[in-house]
Amino acid sequence: MTGSFPGCLVHGEPYRGIGLKDCPAATGPKQGHQRSLLRNTGFPHHLFEGLTLSTRLQTIVHFLSQVCSSGRRMKTLSVWMLASVLSASIVASEARAQVLVGTDSVVDWGDASVSMGCTDLVVNGTANMSAARLSEVDSVNISGVLNNGSGQLSVAGNLATTGTLQGGAGTVSIVDGCARTTSQITGSPSFHNLSITTTTGKQVVFEAGKTTTVGGQLALQGASGNLLKIRSSVAGTPALLSATDQQVVQFVDVGDNRAVGSVIAPGEPTLFQSSSAGNIFRWFLFNEDGVIPKEPEPQIAAVPTLGDWALYVLALLIALLGYRNVSRRAQLERP
Repeated sequence: MTGSFPGCLVHGEPYRGIGLKDCPAATGPKQGHQRSLLRNTGFPHHLFEGLTLSTRLQTIVHFLSQVCSSGRRMKTLSVWMLASVLSASIVASEARAQVLVGTDSVVDWGDASVSMGCTDLVVNGTANMSAARLSEVDSVNISGVLNNGSGQLSVAGNLATTGTLQGGAGTVSIVDGCARTTSQITGSPSFHNLSITTTTGKQVVFEAGKTTTVGGQLALQGASGNLLKIRSSVAGTPALLSATDQQVVQFVDVGDNRAVGSVIAPGEPTLFQSSSAGNIFRWFLFNEDGVIPKEPEPQIAAVPTLGDWALYVLALLIALLGYRNVSRRAQLERP
C-alpha cells in the first residue's frame, strides 16, 4: 500500500511510498511526532506501532531505497539506516530478526561498520557491500546478487547461495557466535578470501557434490583440542573445494571433501596439527584416489656376472700370471 502519510515527513513534506498496513495517518498521529525522519538520528518507533518485525524491516529498506533514488542527500544515511534496522530487530521478539533486500531493491552499504546483532541477511535483490564491515550476521541467504566489493562479511550461521555471490576483493568469514555450533554452506559460492575460524570446535558442512571456490586466501583455523570440523552434507559423498596456494590451515579435522584446485595443506597432517576423518582427496598426502601413495621400495641392482667359459679363461690367465711371477722370483734368488 502506498500513499501520503502526514505523520511521515521528509524535509517537511508528506512522504509517499511507505508500504505500511497500519499507517500512523490511519490512527491519527500525535502532533509532537510530526517531524522529519531525515533530521532525526534516533529511530522513530511510533511509526511502526502494531506492525510485525518483518513489515518493519521491509519498510525501512524500502524507505531508504526510495530516499536514495530520489536524489536527496542525507548526511547520516548510513548510520541512521543501520541504527534503524537494528532498533527494529531488537524491539520485536515475536519473530526471527531478518534484514530483507527485496527483489526490486538495490542496497549499498557504503563504508558502514556495524554489528547486526545476530540478524539474518536475506538478499533477493541486489546488495553491494562496497567497503562495509558487517559483523554478527546470523545467516545469509542469497537468491539475488551480493557484490562483496572490498567488504568484510562475518557470518556465524549458514550461508546459502541460489543466486550470485561476487567475491570482488572482499572477505567472508565463518566464525563462532549467535549460539551456532554448526554452519552450512550450500550452493556453489565464489569467494575472494574465505576465512573459517573457531575456538569451540565448530562444524562447517559443505553441500555434497557442489564446488566452493576461493580465488584468494583460504584460511581454516581451529584450536588445540577443538579442531575445526569440515564435513559434507551427505556422508560418503564429498563436497568440492577449489583453492589456490594461498592457504592457512591449522587444527582441522576434515572428512568427505575433495580439493579440485591446489592440493590443500600438502604434507603430513601432523604438520598442520590436523587429522583426516576419511574419504578425502588431494588433502595432505592423499592423492586423487584418496590414498597415500607408498614410497617405492629401494631397487637392488644386479651385478653383471661372467659365463662359465669366461670364468675358465679368467682362471687360466690368473694361473699363468701367478706361474710367471713365481718363475721370475726363483730366477732372481739363484746365486
